[in-house]
Amino acid sequence: MVNSSLGVFSVEDKDETSPVKTDQLSFSIAPGTLHEDLFGVVPESGSLYMKKPLQLETVYLIDVQIRDQHGLHSTANVAIQLTEVNLHRPMFNSSHYELLLPEGDYNESTFITIEAFDEDRGDNGRLVYSIIDSTPSPFWINQKTGLLIVNGSIDREQTEFFRLTVQATDEGFPPLRSRADVVIYITDINDNAPQFDLPSGGVNENGLQPLYSVSLTDGTPPGTAVIRVRATDADADLQTNGNVTYRLGSHQNQFTIDKLTGSISTLVKMDRARSESEYNLLVVATDDGTPRQSTVSVVRITITEACHPDPAARRQQSITLDENIPTPIALLNLTNFDDSRSEELVHLSLLRIEPNWPDAQSRFKLDHVEPVLWLTEPLDRELRDSYSVHLRVQHSGRRNNSTRNSKCAGFEEEELVLNIRVADINDNPPIFADQNPVIVVVPSSTPIGFPVITIAVI
Repeated sequence: MVNSSLGVFSVEDKDETSPVKTDQLSFSIAPGTLHEDLFGVVPESGSLYMKKPLQLETVYLIDVQIRDQHGLHSTANVAIQLTEVNLHRPMFNSSHYELLLPEGDYNESTFITIEAFDEDRGDNGRLVYSIIDSTPSPFWINQKTGLLIVNGSIDREQTEFFRLTVQATDEGFPPLRSRADVVIYITDINDNAPQFDLPSGGVNENGLQPLYSVSLTDGTPPGTAVIRVRATDADADLQTNGNVTYRLGSHQNQFTIDKLTGSISTLVKMDRARSESEYNLLVVATDDGTPRQSTVSVVRITITEACHPDPAARRQQSITLDENIPTPIALLNLTNFDDSRSEELVHLSLLRIEPNWPDAQSRFKLDHVEPVLWLTEPLDRELRDSYSVHLRVQHSGRRNNSTRNSKCAGFEEEELVLNIRVADINDNPPIFADQNPVIVVVPSSTPIGFPVITIAVI
C-alpha cells in the first residue's frame, strides 16, 4: 500500500478573465506539517500517496498547498484515517449442533458455548450472539460469549427436543452475520416410580398402591393362574427407566409371579384346612433406572370352599378346518379382552384327545402363557376326518363381591369339548389300482361293444 495513491485533489479557479490551466499548477506538502514524513503529493497531478505504513484507526493531519504560476497559493487541511474493510462474515465451528441435556429443573445453568470466529479485526471482528427463534424455550445466550444458558423446568415426557437457531453478527459496516442450527435432545432420568393400574373394584389401603382382591377355591392345584397385575412407568426410556419388572415381597413359597408379565400363579395346592384361608401378597414393581424406584401393591387372595361343578356341565364347540391348512394356527383363544374383567384369568388344561393316536397328541398344543389351543401340524383328511379335544377350563381371580353362589364365588370350572371336522381338498391325483402292465387278448371275431376289461382307479 506504500506509494499507492490515496486520492487526487480537485481545484477550482474563480478568475473568469484568465483562469489558470491545470498544467500550470503545483501541489506540495506544506513545510512544518505534522506528518509530512509519512505522505507525499505528486506536484503535477495532486495525487496524494503514503511514504510509510500507517496504523489502523490513527488520525493523521497534513497541510497540502497548491500554487499557480503567478505565485498565488491555497492550503487545505487534510485528515487521514486508515480503517479496515469488513471483508469476512462470522463462521461457526459447525453449521449444525446436536446436543444432549438431561431433563430436570435448571436455574440460570450454563450449558455449552456456541462459538464463532471472524477473521476481520476491530469492530469488524467483534461478534454479537443471539437466538432468533420466535418459539419460547428455556434457553438464552450470552450476547458477548455465545454461552448457552438454560433456565426452567424441562420434562422429557412432555418435550423430547428443542430446536434453536443461533446467529452471530459482527459490528462492521455493513454488518455481516451467520447462523447455526442447534438441536438439543432431552435425555430421560428416572424421576417416576412405577404406578399400579387400579383394578376394577380395587381400592387403595393404608397408603399403598391399589389393592387387588381375588378368590381361589380350596384344592386349587399348583400352576393355576390367579391374577395378572400391571404397573406402568411414566418415564420415556422403556429399556431402562420405564421398564417395569415384578417380584413378590411375601408368600414366595405358595405363589410365584412372572417378572415380566405380572401374572401370579400358585406353587402349591390350596388347602384352607392346613394353611391360611387368606393371603395378603406384597407385589413389588421396580423399574430399571439408576437409582431404581419401586412401588408396592397388595393382592388379597381368599381361599373359599371347593366348588364342585356339575359333571354334566360340558360345553361343545365345533369347527371345520381344511386339510393341509398352514400352521401354527390358534384353534381356541379364551384370553379375556374385557377391560372391566381384566383381573380375571382363564386357565386351560388338556384332558384328552380323541382318537388317542400319537399323531393327534403331537398336533394339538396348549400355549405356555395364554389360554390358547394351537394346531401345530397340518391335518390330513385321508388319515383322519375328525378329532375331539377335551379341555378343562378354569376361571379364577373373580372379585369377592361376585353375585354368584358364595360357595363357588371367584372360581368356575367346566369341560369344553372342541370338535374338529377335517374338510377334504383336492390334494391327491388319481392312481390306477393295478400298477402292473395289463395284457388283454381279444379274438378277431369279437363284436363291437363287447366288454374287454375293467380298470380300477383309486
